[in-house]
Amino acid sequence: MPEIWTRQQFRQHSNAGRFVRRNNPELKTIDWALDKYHDVEPLAFSERRAFCLVIVEASKQYLQGIGPRGSSRRPGIVAIQAMALTKAGELTRAKKRRARGNWKRAVAATKPLRVKEGSKAKPMHPDYWKEMRAPHYAGFVLKPIFEEWKKTSTYKNLDDWIESEWLPRAKVSSDPGLASKAISLEKNKVAYLTASADRKSREMQIKGGRVYTDSGVRFHTGDHTTAFSGSGWAIFVMSPNRSVFSASHKVGQFHHSSFLAGGPVLAAGEWAVDNGKVVAITAKSGHYKPDEKMFYEILRKLRHRGVRLTGVAACPKPWEKPQKYYDAKAVYLNKGQPSGNPVPLPGKVKSRANQGA
Repeated sequence: MPEIWTRQQFRQHSNAGRFVRRNNPELKTIDWALDKYHDVEPLAFSERRAFCLVIVEASKQYLQGIGPRGSSRRPGIVAIQAMALTKAGELTRAKKRRARGNWKRAVAATKPLRVKEGSKAKPMHPDYWKEMRAPHYAGFVLKPIFEEWKKTSTYKNLDDWIESEWLPRAKVSSDPGLASKAISLEKNKVAYLTASADRKSREMQIKGGRVYTDSGVRFHTGDHTTAFSGSGWAIFVMSPNRSVFSASHKVGQFHHSSFLAGGPVLAAGEWAVDNGKVVAITAKSGHYKPDEKMFYEILRKLRHRGVRLTGVAACPKPWEKPQKYYDAKAVYLNKGQPSGNPVPLPGKVKSRANQGA
């Protein structure tokens, strides 16, 4: 896209090579608009177009003011007016092209987030959408880098820009903070399970009131851990077809989003399971931020599969302080919301190796 003159070039052409005092308000306006035009980022299409239109109007006013009489400035004014008018049209078309391209990329990137009309499933919270793009950098590391990318004039998408520009620069930077960010970014890549075999190995079978692994062993969270609840807990999600998946939570490596590769879920949270028996369950998931309807869905699934909810500690609102647990049967009957008096949280589920201690 060809550029228009700078203020210095315009002065040279509109002064016919001579130094002439420029007290005319239209000329001052054109000088100002040219400076502003070249100061903004190349991709600031709307701002650049606005300055072009200022130049067009100021040129028009100047030409009307001098009328048909001869002027050494006329050729330069006519030229800058034509340049600005052409550029305004180019910028309008460029903005539309970029908008269409950005829309197509956005649609492709959010394909896993979409849910069918009428579905009860919920997509990931927008705070974590950036994690979905391969290589699935953890959101807490990616956020400041994403904000930096938005301010650049690059045409590259986020991942290409990180790999080709940001990372090479950060790795050789003398700024220890920037170099540390590069190490953290490459270290914190979240696993997204796309192979059916990998997903199947984490699928739970709930039957006869007990939770089993895919291999038929009673599931036991004493050998698992989560960043929020600690040892003796595991994270879980329930897919739109009501399959339940569970594993340990590893910050920056394995999140709730990992099970379904960032896809929507019917429920998500954390649970404590002692040799197949569910003893506690929460709606804790930063990626999906479950509401009471989602918590109700997992309790309904458990009840349908024979789990006796009475005696199970349920926490519908794990972010509240102090954290409160209620009898899961009462929460279920209240459609996933707190009900009755708080109940104590059962003791920590121990690892199988320490159960006899």
